[in-house]
Amino acid sequence: MKTYGVSRITVMYFFLALWSSLVVHNAHSEDAFGELKELPPAKIVVAARVRPASPLDKVVSLSFKEAKLADVLAEFQKQTGISARLDEKQDRIHRESTVTIVLPAMSAKSALRHILRSIDPELTFIWKESSLLISTYDEAQDATTSIVYDVNDLLSPPSNLGIRQLHEDQVSDRAVAAHWLTEVIAALIEPTSWDQVGGPGQIQPLGNKLVIRQMPDVHEEIEMFLGKLREARPTRDPPITEPINVRSWLPGFKHEEKIRKALQKKISLTAEKIQLRDLLNEVGQEMGSPILIDDRAFRDNGSNLLDLVTLKCHELPSATAIQSILRQTPGLACEVRDEALVVTSTEQAARVLPLYLYPVRDLVPGDIRSRIGRNKFFGQLLELIVNHVEPESWDSVGGPAIGATCTPAGVLAIRQTEAGHAKIRQLLAGLREAMPAPTVTPADRYTIAVYHLGGFGNPPVKPEQISELVKKLVQPASWKADGAIIEVVGNKLIVRQKESIQAEIEELLLELDLLATKNPQWHGCGSTVPIVG
Repeated sequence: MKTYGVSRITVMYFFLALWSSLVVHNAHSEDAFGELKELPPAKIVVAARVRPASPLDKVVSLSFKEAKLADVLAEFQKQTGISARLDEKQDRIHRESTVTIVLPAMSAKSALRHILRSIDPELTFIWKESSLLISTYDEAQDATTSIVYDVNDLLSPPSNLGIRQLHEDQVSDRAVAAHWLTEVIAALIEPTSWDQVGGPGQIQPLGNKLVIRQMPDVHEEIEMFLGKLREARPTRDPPITEPINVRSWLPGFKHEEKIRKALQKKISLTAEKIQLRDLLNEVGQEMGSPILIDDRAFRDNGSNLLDLVTLKCHELPSATAIQSILRQTPGLACEVRDEALVVTSTEQAARVLPLYLYPVRDLVPGDIRSRIGRNKFFGQLLELIVNHVEPESWDSVGGPAIGATCTPAGVLAIRQTEAGHAKIRQLLAGLREAMPAPTVTPADRYTIAVYHLGGFGNPPVKPEQISELVKKLVQPASWKADGAIIEVVGNKLIVRQKESIQAEIEELLLELDLLATKNPQWHGCGSTVPIVG
């Protein structure tokens, strides 16, 4: 199997490279609690794996040519039973707007999104007084609601992983994990909608819960994300390795999967100097999935659907054929969006990058058992992806793509283009193929670890006191075994213990801030030498 963009030498470098973590800015402070106390009463939600049914899930089939928006909304109500109206300001602006669009059968929610986007990409809709109110995103900000999400089960690794926690209540670990989860959500879920960048959304960890004030659509995506994060947790053996699309709980997702399969269908087509719209329609017929053209994006981009283009392909995937066509007219992109295959501008495509969760715990080397070790590993893995997959597309260099490490769940959460996700899947498959075959070793062997001590506190704690503390708090009975040794040499703690116990020692020293560095190399404690016996 050929690996994508990575050799075995690269893999070796990856497993030895230093960790560079993803840092997501968080503008919240303790003052945010004051703001949150003023919010209306909030309901407590544990994100489900099954999405509740919605009236907008009803399947509709809509087709219009130069139809007034009022007539479009009347037909929408006829097919769905749902009234939709423009707010006062948008009614003045779009009273005479017309719609030309042909939509295949899809949910009412997706259909309405396509219709509104064809008029103005800033239009959205919200439930208000048993009907849909159409407005702009900015004008609809007063529709935010507060929800308290119970994320207790997402703040620590599953118990079946065999990782013994330092404290039963895990207060410190959970506080760190809750803070991490707020950063991940703010970075990945509608990043321009949060208060730190001028949006209406607020998010604040509160114990084992997240208090979030957001728009209804954003709440839906947050609940999808949390639900799929639960699904990705490594609670099964063998663990999940297939990527998980966060939208996969939506009713229309199965249709979107059919479109993705159609994009892999091989077609043969020869066309010389045919108008762009006609050729795209012909490719759609060949692949068995109609292509929706975003006329508004074409106009805004300065592209012309009457441009003459050429295509010569023989037994090539439909996606490759479409890319060949679009390369002849710069600034265009193809994406699966809202149950349709849409050709739009690259700018519009960048606004709705699909979010996938990549379970990668199976890639963690077996000798990494501590939290800091896993953090470092996942950070390295994300850095490798950023460097090898569409390196100019990531937020760190001004692009729209973004990724985050989700250590407790053992996953990477990544927003990228469909093409970018395909390359990430290939890269991870290559890493799995290049992994060395597992060796048979004792289940819990003895190792020698050297802990470089520092940060002794005020008043300072002597290394000898730290040694005694470790023996009292970490598996006290284990130190009576002949193989267990703990000695102080200067500011170093030299320990011979079983691997599982070494991980607990490292966790304890990290919690008490007694290591010389907060970002220790590889194993966190310095060097580790395995000993069999």
